[in-house]
Formats: sequence, structure tokens, C-alpha cells
Amino acid sequence: MLTQDDYDFLCRFRNESVKHLDFDDFFTLRRIEWLISLGFLRYERRNLSAIETDGVTAEEFDLWVTIEPAGLAALSSFEKSREEQAKNERQQRFQNKIAVATVLVPAITFVLGLVVEHFAGIMSLFLSLFQH
Repeated sequence: MLTQDDYDFLCRFRNESVKHLDFDDFFTLRRIEWLISLGFLRYERRNLSAIETDGVTAEEFDLWVTIEPAGLAALSSFEKSREEQAKNERQQRFQNKIAVATVLVPAITFVLGLVVEHFAGIMSLFLSLFQH
């Protein structure tokens, strides 16, 4: 399971490859290596060319970091679990509101019943206002 930081980092590669030289931080490079070891990312050689110097042929290329299908699946799984968590939180908030309402409605009804029963004068005053 990805952490939020891993998810944010892996999202960089979702839509496009990123040139390896764009990462110069040691910890970022270690994170890339770790995600490669999990099968979420891979290195890709681009712009391959051969250079011959003094009879020795050397390859020259750009190194890019690309997301693998397993990385896309991990992103999707993370997003799905976050959506499920948000749904559960919304449902819990709704249940809390219902619980409060089930306590308040009888309490308000009880108080209003006391007012009506013990203060009949208030009711007669209220009714006399509407008789004219």
C-alpha cells in the first residue's frame, strides 16, 4: 500500500516520462530506486547513439523514468481506498446527525409539552391573538 507521499511522487509519472537528470536530490533518487524495485517504475533509454573514439564504441543515451502498469494499478488502488474512506466518513457524519436528532426531538417535544400543560395561560393568550 502506498503512503500519501509515495502516491504524490508516483503521480508525477502518470501522464509522462521524466528525464532522470531532472532529479538531483539523493533522497528522490533513492525513492525512484525503491519504486523501481517494487515494479512501479522503470528506466527507459532514449535517443540512443553510438560514438566511436579510438576504436572503442560507446553508447550515448538519455535515461528517463517511466511508470509501469503495476504503478498505475497502485495509484488506482490508492485512489479507490481514499474514495472509500471519504464515503465512510460522510456516512459516519450523517449517522452522527441522525443520532443527535433522535435525542433532541423527544427532548424538545417534552419541553413543549411541559410548557403547554403548566402554562395554559400562555395558550389562551396565544389563541386570543388569532380570534380577532
